[in-house]
Amino acid sequence: MATKKTMLLQASLVVLAAVGIKGHGYMAEPCQRSSLWRLGYPTPVNHAEDGLNCGGFETQWATNQGRCGECGDSWAEQSPRENENGGKYGMGFIAHSYKQGQLINVKINITQNHMGYFEYRLCPMDGVDGLPEKPAPQECLDKYLLKLEDGNTKWMLPSNASQVFEMKVQLPPTLKCKSCVMQWTWITEQLDVLRRLAKTSILCPCQMSKLAT
Repeated sequence: MATKKTMLLQASLVVLAAVGIKGHGYMAEPCQRSSLWRLGYPTPVNHAEDGLNCGGFETQWATNQGRCGECGDSWAEQSPRENENGGKYGMGFIAHSYKQGQLINVKINITQNHMGYFEYRLCPMDGVDGLPEKPAPQECLDKYLLKLEDGNTKWMLPSNASQVFEMKVQLPPTLKCKSCVMQWTWITEQLDVLRRLAKTSILCPCQMSKLAT
């Protein structure tokens, strides 16, 4: 049962792109770091907020061996990366406040749709698993793979429309934090096909199997 203690979320973003075709979108609620300027926060304006795709396919795979920054930046960028805590857009502003165990409303604005599915993860950054003022490690985020209203962890895009999609995401009933990072991961339909082909194709490195984690 949810308590009155609040959970504070700083939204971050990971968008994973397919070969030659990049889905574009951003998390509007809770608002991701590089979009907080839209809500009047004194953060830098980022008109490329819907393209945090690990630096692009060539950078992600040819240069970074399939690795991606936890918040959608190129893995090769110096830490803290632009969209991480302590980076250009990670200025410490709290995007939203929630209660423990709350079923929250999430809005994703898709500007270029290539289908696939979404996942959400959470990392407490107030000394529970992370450290204040430090980027959230993927190992921490992976501990808290969030469930949807129906109990699943994957939200499948119902159409190829470019629009705002809304869904309900369940926060952990026993987790509380003064500052949490929420990660949105989008696996496009084309990339999901490539990940399955990676089992037999020499064109796909084994790291591809880790993209959904």
